[in-house]
Amino acid sequence: MMLTVEDMNLILSFTHNTRPSILLELTKQLPLITDPELKEACEKLKTKLEKMSDTEYRSINFTVYEEADHE
Repeated sequence: MMLTVEDMNLILSFTHNTRPSILLELTKQLPLITDPELKEACEKLKTKLEKMSDTEYRSINFTVYEEADHE
């Protein structure tokens, strides 16, 4: 499953330790999002994560994205 840079940025804005935790967080936050583009991006990400296995999710190297934010 390919995640875009935008997907990764969204994931990093939530608690992203496990796939179930990010799915739970997205489910809680979706009704509160008023920006149509952000809401659509979150809904697409949620769909991608639902199709992804926990093993696939654990294989994502988040440190690459986190280090880029701190430069």
